[in-house]
Amino acid sequence: MRIDTRLFLYFVAVAQELSFTRAAERLYIAQPWLSSQIRKLESILGFDLFLRNSRHVELTEQGRDLLPDAIKLYQANQILEASVQRIRHTQQKRLRIGIPPYGAHFERYLSLIDSFTQQNPSISLEVEYGWSPLLLNLLRQGNIDLAFTIGTFRDAQLEQLPISRAQMFLLMQSQDPLIHHDQVPLAALASRHVAVFPRALNPELHDELYAPLQRVGAQLVAIPQWDSKSLKRHIVGSGLLWLGFGDLHQRHDPGENSGHLTLRSIVDSDRTLPFSLVRLTKSHSEIVDSFWSLASQMPHEKPTHGMPQENQQE
Repeated sequence: MRIDTRLFLYFVAVAQELSFTRAAERLYIAQPWLSSQIRKLESILGFDLFLRNSRHVELTEQGRDLLPDAIKLYQANQILEASVQRIRHTQQKRLRIGIPPYGAHFERYLSLIDSFTQQNPSISLEVEYGWSPLLLNLLRQGNIDLAFTIGTFRDAQLEQLPISRAQMFLLMQSQDPLIHHDQVPLAALASRHVAVFPRALNPELHDELYAPLQRVGAQLVAIPQWDSKSLKRHIVGSGLLWLGFGDLHQRHDPGENSGHLTLRSIVDSDRTLPFSLVRLTKSHSEIVDSFWSLASQMPHEKPTHGMPQENQQE
């Protein structure tokens, strides 16, 4: 009988936690999917591993009998993963970095990349684009070495180094009535259509940014493509507003024939989000340490609270 070894690793996690919810959090997978994998294993084995009810989870007699050998497999898998990481670190002359689609909004990140490549021309830089939850999972799995993310999180596996601060702002057509506000009050966004990223890409960040808009009656319009050209096309063509985040003082190139766009901060613009570099707490290669050290030596940037020039055009 040939069984996917991952199913036994899932079994060990649930058996140790005696909770599908906690085991799913530990494994960084969805709880319903974990439950389905355990049911799949039970079906293959021909017996139940857990007794489940609405109040608790416990091992069956067969589950208790199987657990010691499953733990040996789990420990062997941990040793194997550590060996793979060690071999990767000793052989690689590359650095794999995860970058969010909005990374270009942060000048300090761009300066850090440029400085590292200039100082280390023999090291190949590989880039993986994705939103923070995806990048953090890739980092935990060893598929990338470092990641730039936005927002805060708690994870003993990961170490976070603040690089910059993101300030929220509104991008709109230059003839929009809201440009008469130096700082746009949230109440002024009632019934306005605001371009936002789909919640599934980063639920925590989505709720933090956009829940206040929903409370005042703004209409959120999810835009799957979050690159600058797509967003500005929607703003110019549909009259949408865009609640963005990044360095407010930074100028962005709107591209040819995109129309005139204007930045405005919002009333609670003193609230900022950390833009950080993240790595695994343990098991660093010399290349990762070198990049991390360079990032640590960069002077800390104060949050930008000033307004752009009046009627700044993008």
